[in-house]
Amino acid sequence: MLGCCVLFLNVKFLAAIASLLPSFATEEMNYNNRGHDAAAGNSNMNMNNVLDDNTMVKDTLPFQDYKLNLRMLKYPLKEVNCHLNRGKNTQPIIMHDTGIISWVCNNGGEIQVTKVMSYVFNEYYTNEKKDNDNDAGHLMLDIGSNAGYYGLLAATYGLKTVAFDLQPECVAVIQNSILVNNLGEKMRVIPKGVSEGKVNETTTIQVPNEGCNGRFPFDDGKKSSKHNNMIDVELHPLQYYLPSSSKIIEIEMMKVDTEGNEKRVLVGALPFFASQKIKNAIVEVTSGHGFWSKANITAEEMSDVLIQIIDEYQYAMIPLVAKDSTKFQASMLRYVGAQNKTTILGEERIIFTDGKNATEYMLSDASPPQFDIWLLPSQDLHKLT
Repeated sequence: MLGCCVLFLNVKFLAAIASLLPSFATEEMNYNNRGHDAAAGNSNMNMNNVLDDNTMVKDTLPFQDYKLNLRMLKYPLKEVNCHLNRGKNTQPIIMHDTGIISWVCNNGGEIQVTKVMSYVFNEYYTNEKKDNDNDAGHLMLDIGSNAGYYGLLAATYGLKTVAFDLQPECVAVIQNSILVNNLGEKMRVIPKGVSEGKVNETTTIQVPNEGCNGRFPFDDGKKSSKHNNMIDVELHPLQYYLPSSSKIIEIEMMKVDTEGNEKRVLVGALPFFASQKIKNAIVEVTSGHGFWSKANITAEEMSDVLIQIIDEYQYAMIPLVAKDSTKFQASMLRYVGAQNKTTILGEERIIFTDGKNATEYMLSDASPPQFDIWLLPSQDLHKLT
């Protein structure tokens, strides 16, 4: 129940937060891209932090520019603890509720995602975390972050985290949460998107300057008054932001939740799949509800990129179907042999290691119209059993 998972923060608690952050002005954040020249010129910046190194992670908003934006209090601050007891080093997360908290805490599919996320972060924290120099390039990417829940969760485990979101108010909400959770050393925001295309070319998308809508861009705001206040936001392939050739960059987790645009994000990340620098990816696939047609993406295009990742780059796909979706759990068996059914994280799941079977399942009536998939290198499957 949500009541046991979320606590509203009262005025005294907000005052306490303000008292802990005396250096943060309460003026509105300027969301224009500041570049990295100012960051490079700040002698107080810790240049050992990969998040502040323009040669490692490009176009993050410099942390010294973050301000506590009280205008975002129209989205109430809440303490979220529905992720607790799922791993080590967890702590409550304070974040603005844009309408997303009830969804991530109560939706069956999101509970599965949180369970996998906690497992991956726990494995990183307990088995792979080294000193600050050695683990500097271990990243979590939260693409389509909205209010930043999954990125904040990763940062509490010590992972360097980059949240991408197109909507300026979502960016402000995430920045506030970074400040009040004291995660300035671990998390940054990029107010741009990940998509397909050439590294040296820029494409743009029109975004409402107001609101933090979890259904954007499927719900693009064109039917509301916000459509009169639209801005252009840049889209780039992942290689624009991160050097795929870097020996220290390793993406422990990439979360993709882009409301029908997942194919474009995956194409934009293909060089990182090709080198298996992406150790885990959780991708929301939206074969139903008209998401792909609204985004001008065909089922064949989505299938082609998924087959490439699974067959050519040797990844496995595990559907994260909600535990109570017995219809969908049972129907998966017609697409794979019984030997591919195994217990993972305490639940029976199906593992797809063949792209054709995986995409047939994704597009069939056997799968929900919207669900998450877990992609990981096939050679790492033994770690799950």
